[in-house]
Amino acid sequence: HNINAFNVVSSGIHCRRTWVTYKKMAGRNIDVGIVNFVPEGYIVDNPYADRPFVFLLAEEYFAYLVNWLQLSFS
Repeated sequence: HNINAFNVVSSGIHCRRTWVTYKKMAGRNIDVGIVNFVPEGYIVDNPYADRPFVFLLAEEYFAYLVNWLQLSFS
């Protein structure tokens, strides 16, 4: 069977990184979609969640870099 498209479930700020990672793995000819799932009553109990937004962006871009390096050299 040929797969032309698929969806991945992710949540919040991780959605874009998940999409980039799966899109890179799937290649150009396969469409990748993201379903943003946030459970009802979701409470952030992560001590990093109340950091300034700039730090969250820096962490997210660093994660993109790590994903890119792993996918490029594997």
